[in-house]
Amino acid sequence: MNVPISKAAIGLTLGMALAACSSGVDMAKTEMTDSCVNSSGGRLTEGECSCMTDRAFAELNSEELAFVDDVYSLPPGTPDSEAAEMIGMDQGEFNRLSRSFASKIGSSAIGAAMECVAS
Repeated sequence: MNVPISKAAIGLTLGMALAACSSGVDMAKTEMTDSCVNSSGGRLTEGECSCMTDRAFAELNSEELAFVDDVYSLPPGTPDSEAAEMIGMDQGEFNRLSRSFASKIGSSAIGAAMECVAS
């Protein structure tokens, strides 16, 4: 028996499949790009923000990328103390990686801004 499938059902299924394939790093990059666009007040395009995000994430080492993947696998709003425990690290290590990630992302995005906006 052939049952017609609507375009909406196909789109929903495809969207769910793509979301399931997204890594924590992909989700973090999307969040950073969206935040950049939204906070720029129309002064930056999505392409410029995406460029800054890509360059910032390119500066992260494998340990920091794995940390981002782990953190984004947790439910949103999970307190740091619970997050550390859930991903199997002590609070000190969690804090160290959080600071390292935030510092690198911030300085790399700022450094890339002139190149990304000028291009």
